[in-house]
Amino acid sequence: VDAALVLRHSVHLTHVESQHYNYKMYAIVHTNAEPCGKVLQDFGFTVQIVKNPIQRNEIQGKFLRDHVHREWCCGEDEFIKLYAYTLPEKIVVHVDMDFLFLQSMDDLYDAMLYHKDSDIGKLAREKIPTEFKNNHVPLPNIIQAMMTRDWPQVIPGRKAGYQAGFLIARPNREIFDIIVDVIQKGDY
Repeated sequence: VDAALVLRHSVHLTHVESQHYNYKMYAIVHTNAEPCGKVLQDFGFTVQIVKNPIQRNEIQGKFLRDHVHREWCCGEDEFIKLYAYTLPEKIVVHVDMDFLFLQSMDDLYDAMLYHKDSDIGKLAREKIPTEFKNNHVPLPNIIQAMMTRDWPQVIPGRKAGYQAGFLIARPNREIFDIIVDVIQKGDY
């Protein structure tokens, strides 16, 4: 609960700073943590109690099925974050509870919401830091999602993986279904 309230306060502070976009706090809560959901609801979160979108025994790929339970902290329970793609919003920022926002992300929202050739869209896209500035790969015409690498987890000599606890996306039930299908097939 403490982490959720710190996260909520950081969102509020960055919102007050920007004043361009409104926000609503959702908590996607696993059925095993339902009592925690009630507490978060009391603090203003819209709580969605969910089960895993796919059970480990439904995963067809042997390697993933046999190893997913040992991945990071929560194994297959991590898949509940995919429900962010089903929320009724234009843009969703999904973060794990251990995140803290220190500045506005308006440029990211502007880049997703405004046409790439509009003044606001162009300016926003110019401000977005990308990994390869010298070999700039253009952003897509319509940005569906953004994520970042997991820089704190970098092992010397290896490239950073993607931070699974941070995602900005346009909710889309079809994308949710596609991702669940990829996990179910376990072939990626």
